[in-house]
Amino acid sequence: MLDSASIMRKICSFALAACLVFAIVGTPINAAPQSAASSPKAEALKLYTAIKNQDWKALYFIILFSPKVRAEMPDDADGFAKGVANGIRESDPDGVVDKLFKSISDITIGEPVVKGNSSDVPTSANLTVNGKVFRVKGNAHMIKDKDVWKWDLTFTDDAQQATSVSIQALLGKPDTP
Repeated sequence: MLDSASIMRKICSFALAACLVFAIVGTPINAAPQSAASSPKAEALKLYTAIKNQDWKALYFIILFSPKVRAEMPDDADGFAKGVANGIRESDPDGVVDKLFKSISDITIGEPVVKGNSSDVPTSANLTVNGKVFRVKGNAHMIKDKDVWKWDLTFTDDAQQATSVSIQALLGKPDTP
């Protein structure tokens, strides 16, 4: 039998991966209206906040897929946001993922470890599953793209795998006392 933390990770990673892949049918991630003062820490906070608030249009501007995946997507933030929202509704008719994302609280972003154009940014947050609060600790893997830090999904040409692996890394594992 799976515990609540395992269920939470599986639901969240599957649902976000499914909805992002669903959105890809019509959306590349190219342009990015971000401030010139982009930092991996600030962008990791934007990332976590976009997921919590289910602000898929904001997410569009802070993720970077592989060149092959980007080439398959049209350039439309509104279409991306609509595709992700539709993907979540279709893959999660009971609203479990919606509740999980809305339950995110007390987001903390640590100091990034920067190595050239990549950075690992420690993250933590509270998630509520079945009425129980879990403190999870993970990492946002960020990559610098034209002087702007983005969530790094470039490590594979499989968008679903990139999203699943990256969301699992971001949420991490429950912190044990």
